[in-house]
Amino acid sequence: MEINKSLEELGLSQIEIAIYLYLLSKGESLGSQIYKENLLDKSSAYKAIAQLERRGLVISSGDSRNQIYKVAPKEQILDLFENRKQGIEQSKTLFINAFADIEKYSAQHYQNENVQIFTGQDAHDRYHETILKGKFDLIRTIAASDTAQKAAGNKKLLDKTNTWFIKERVARNILIRVLYDKDTVPDKYDTSNPKLLKECRRYSERLNLSSMMSTFGDRVGFATIKNGKFWSLIIKDQLIVDLLNSIYDSMWNKSDESK
Repeated sequence: MEINKSLEELGLSQIEIAIYLYLLSKGESLGSQIYKENLLDKSSAYKAIAQLERRGLVISSGDSRNQIYKVAPKEQILDLFENRKQGIEQSKTLFINAFADIEKYSAQHYQNENVQIFTGQDAHDRYHETILKGKFDLIRTIAASDTAQKAAGNKKLLDKTNTWFIKERVARNILIRVLYDKDTVPDKYDTSNPKLLKECRRYSERLNLSSMMSTFGDRVGFATIKNGKFWSLIIKDQLIVDLLNSIYDSMWNKSDESK
């Protein structure tokens, strides 16, 4: 259903969506009716209702013991979707600005133990080996136009690294999500096989980024070309990673599955 997708884009959980759709079809309802008729856990249902109220999707009336719930006016819902749309556009700007901030950060903290720089002939392999260290189950990657092959140096080197990296990643049960921009040519990779643990989506615009970014656990990695050679860094900083993950997830949810 299109409405389900729209509600998911607003960040609603499945139980919140179920309650919202119930109220949309049934109209005003008591809390007891909501959780009983939907076979929901009472506590979970009331938490979800409270969250819907905070989001402005549901309003209530009456005293605390006999509160009646109903969906908010249509105009209020439309405002929420419009604000969400504006938030996505702001996310793209924040994302690009974050890249510039990261570049500045790395220059200032080159000797910091939480910043690793990879240069030299084997830098491409060492960078990917380091990515797989630590405990995590998801890699988020954004691939800007032409950056992947340039960063690897050439297609032969890229394919060689991908072969062992994919094998190790899958062996460790690590899912990877790759977000392409409008003009990026996707790598030839079978995303229809769930055993390969890879999901791809395409963002609707060109991002004009000069490097590839990946987040994994409490670390973020950047790979690019400097002075004609591969250059990358990995930063261990939970605050930066949380910021980038939040922006990435917002863009991912707004993107289409890559074909």
